[in-house]
Amino acid sequence: MLERRLADRGINLDPVMDIGSVEAIIRIIRGEYGVAFLPRYVIADHVERKELVTLDIRDPGIDMNSYFLCSSERWINPVMKEFIRIVNMVESYHE
Repeated sequence: MLERRLADRGINLDPVMDIGSVEAIIRIIRGEYGVAFLPRYVIADHVERKELVTLDIRDPGIDMNSYFLCSSERWINPVMKEFIRIVNMVESYHE
């Protein structure tokens, strides 16, 4: 999504690497091997410890939504309730 938005503006990132592990991305960035586009809540602790810095960029106009789905017929056990509570905390952090 980011690559397409940048390409629309004539910006080509090369090379590009897709990595599924946020921790792996953070290790790569801490090793000074590149830059990453990550949500603020993912890197907040690292920024606070001065392991990473943020770059001020204009909003690239990318909206991403996440959804948590659960069957209405399913009993929600205490572990699931705690997970939902944590997800709601993260969501309120974005606002």
